[in-house]
Amino acid sequence: MDWFAIDLGDAMLAQGRLTELERQLRLAWLGAGQPDTMLAGVVSRSQGLHCQTTLLLSGPLQRLVALPDAVPCQHLPADIQPLIGNWPNMAC
Repeated sequence: MDWFAIDLGDAMLAQGRLTELERQLRLAWLGAGQPDTMLAGVVSRSQGLHCQTTLLLSGPLQRLVALPDAVPCQHLPADIQPLIGNWPNMAC
């Protein structure tokens, strides 16, 4: 499956945007009938004093919502936290 990433920046500042994106993505996913191919998750990584937050979307979900700042990513990180979708038990 192809994946897309959106860099939300520092976790302390990203929460508002993440909440809005989660609402938008959940509505789109529900409207599409909750397909198993539409997934979203979040990864937070510590970088010194800051924690970087990245939202990851499966290709089918990104094609539905067409978020302009989503860029293709190489692979799904192992430490992703599921946000939207019917996540299988998968080794990332």
